[in-house]
Order: sequence, then structure tokens, then C-alpha cells
Amino acid sequence: MGFSSYEASNGQEALDLLVEIPTVPDVALIDWNMPVMDGLQLVRYIRKMPPLRDMCMMMVTTEAEHSQMVRALAAGAHEYVLKRFTEEVIKQKLAYLGLLAPEHR
Repeated sequence: MGFSSYEASNGQEALDLLVEIPTVPDVALIDWNMPVMDGLQLVRYIRKMPPLRDMCMMMVTTEAEHSQMVRALAAGAHEYVLKRFTEEVIKQKLAYLGLLAPEHR
């Protein structure tokens, strides 16, 4: 879809990586259920960090309860995607957020 990507195995590793890389990513797909620091904690930390706070974040999770979705969006996630998602679902969300180039739609 035209994005470069980084990968982290837990929330703390993701936070450390975001601080180290030279540019703020256009979007972060964040799993709720990660060890060390979960995705909700990661979203909250990112929203408090001036260089990163405007980064678009999409929570990707198996947490299907409405209350969990509300918590993620209230914490600062822009979108919420339930696992087992398809490439088409991710494309739709990225297009909705204005992040998908026309040639990838």
C-alpha cells in the first residue's frame, strides 16, 4: 500500500522505536494485547508526547466489546479494527483516515 513499516513485539519496544526513528510515522497499527505495555497504555503514552501526539493510531484487536472500543477511542486511537481483518478492511480504514494514496485504493 506504499507504506514503509516498522515492527515491535510489545508496547514498550514500540514506544522506544517511535522515539528513535527520524520521522513520525503516518499511522501506527497497535495491538491491544501486548506484553510489557499493552496497546491502550501505548496509545495513552503517545498522546502525551508532543512530537508523536498527532500520529494517527489504529487499534487492532480481538477486544470486541463496545466498552473496549470506547476506551480505545477515548484514549486517542483514531480507528478500531477487529481481528481477523482483511487487507480490504485496512484499506477502507486508511482511506477513511485520508492516508491511502489513490493508486492503492
